[in-house]
Amino acid sequence: MYYNIQKITDNVHLITEPSYSENANMFLFSSNEKNLLFDSGLGAINVKEFLNKQGFNNVYVTATHCHFDHIGGLAFFDPKKILLTPTIHTNISTPNLHAKEYLKTKDFNKISFIKYIKKTPKQFIESYTTVLTNTQPYNKKTLSVGKYTFQIINTPGHTDDSIIFFDKKHKIRSEERRVGKECRSRWSPYH
Repeated sequence: MYYNIQKITDNVHLITEPSYSENANMFLFSSNEKNLLFDSGLGAINVKEFLNKQGFNNVYVTATHCHFDHIGGLAFFDPKKILLTPTIHTNISTPNLHAKEYLKTKDFNKISFIKYIKKTPKQFIESYTTVLTNTQPYNKKTLSVGKYTFQIINTPGHTDDSIIFFDKKHKIRSEERRVGKECRSRWSPYH
């Protein structure tokens, strides 16, 4: 299986791409009505189809910023279920903002990548693109799923379109944390 899925709590799952060493973490918050995926990974394999096979249907998706490892899988989703802030929505149409220069063959497990993707890492990198059509910017200040209501806060720094999501009631927030040379998305409690 290309993706790994780990249950964090009853309604929060971490999805990773073990064939890629730079930790393209995706987080799925689920409820009976809908599911919300934060970041969509590289887009090497259809993440929406993977989630559907795991029993998660009616999946909406958002991104914390427009780097390749956060937006690559957006193309697999219904445009009406892609929820991007206006700045991220604009930046996705500017490929030089995707940080593709950091997409390196050395960061892939070549054997497992070829097994699942049927391309070498080099072929994938050369053909990488994220093209979205018929999407509209998400102009609201909150996103809700199940018991969570996340405020959307612009936090330019890592990129000019970086955002965090936080739920004051449940005291959790998304964050992009630098560990050595790599950045890792994660959710953490706050006080």
